[in-house]
Amino acid sequence: LPYPVMALFSVFWTPYPGDALRSSILQLMIPLIMVTLTIRLRPTEILRVLTFAAAGAVLYCIPYFSTLQYGGPLPQKNLLAYQFMFATLICLATALNPHEKTAYRLIGVGTFPLAFLIQFMADSATSLVLSLLGIFVLLTVKVFWVGVSTVTHLRSTLLTSIVVAALAVAILILSMPQNSFIADFLGLVGKDPTLTGRTGIWEAAEYVSAQHPWFGIGLDGFWHPNTGLAQTLSEANHARGAKISFHSAFWEVRVHLGYVGLACFILGIIWAGLRTVQLWLRDGSVVNSTFLLFFFIVTITCFTESYPAGAFSTIITAFYLGAFAYFDFGARKKVGQARLIETRD
Repeated sequence: LPYPVMALFSVFWTPYPGDALRSSILQLMIPLIMVTLTIRLRPTEILRVLTFAAAGAVLYCIPYFSTLQYGGPLPQKNLLAYQFMFATLICLATALNPHEKTAYRLIGVGTFPLAFLIQFMADSATSLVLSLLGIFVLLTVKVFWVGVSTVTHLRSTLLTSIVVAALAVAILILSMPQNSFIADFLGLVGKDPTLTGRTGIWEAAEYVSAQHPWFGIGLDGFWHPNTGLAQTLSEANHARGAKISFHSAFWEVRVHLGYVGLACFILGIIWAGLRTVQLWLRDGSVVNSTFLLFFFIVTITCFTESYPAGAFSTIITAFYLGAFAYFDFGARKKVGQARLIETRD
């Protein structure tokens, strides 16, 4: 909530208050819709509804099959790929969820390969890598992790061992002189050292944010046709007049809302992360593992895309699902209804 509230207040110093007011209202919808959603539905039901949405999105994209590599029905291919990356993982999670009804699991099974195909056709290496890693994680959870969670302390021991091993490997790689692992990995996923021009955009973001360090230039105050630097970046990276982003949620927030807005944004990430991890430690089911996977994917996305700092979308929904599911609103509502009926009897 602090981040969208900060965005709303920026209408008083942004050069385009009308655009900022519209965008801030859309951002204020995020906490309101998420609270309403998680009060009304249990986690399994939320994934079920998202699976229906994924099936509808697949059907909607069929007429655009020949243009999916250019974005199909959406303005750009990266956005299409990221949306269908989540559609792929949502359908797989529903198919693997043992607490879901068979009919809905079959819908997940049928939609999963089609959603993955659409994402593959969108030709986005980053989302494809994240999707494959997500599929591997969900299958591992289903086959191995759920069983491990029933043994006392075994899950936390394994998790600690994995984290220690990952840190040891990272330290080893970073300590090697003149290693090219990062460059080799970027080449493997089809990226250059500039991350497809992102580093140049980040340098421009640093220049702009230095002029308005604390409160930024205001929401929707930079990417505008009347801003010369914004149009220069658009022409250099896309097409004249195209509205792009800083390809980093952190830079997007820092430019528009300064250090204060960035602190609010990071506070939301920390809050959501702690709640999601606590939920998973409490119950490492397929559904809760899916929410934890979504949180980490979107957090990684914050470094290379601006979607998490934008208006309400599937990406933001997936990011906060675990945090709100932690409070177990749906289960408490069901228990309250059952007790009320029993009292009347």
